[in-house]
Amino acid sequence: MDQKPVVLLSAPDPVKGELARNLLEEAGIPSMFHGPDRDIAELGTAVHMAFTRPDLLVPASALEQACEILQEAWGAEAEEL
Repeated sequence: MDQKPVVLLSAPDPVKGELARNLLEEAGIPSMFHGPDRDIAELGTAVHMAFTRPDLLVPASALEQACEILQEAWGAEAEEL
């Protein structure tokens, strides 16, 4: 199984990113946000994510399943993945 992280969502808005991460967590798929760091982390996660717009990553071996989960939850909107 390839555990190398790959981009599932590129710079999603903070709400969409958190919703996707929660859906993946419920399905047992690990994920993480990764992106440019800024010196605004002390303002809180929501503010930090709004300014930095990190990517949502999943293991390469789980990418297809993660896409299917978002497709099922979001329908046509998930086709932008």
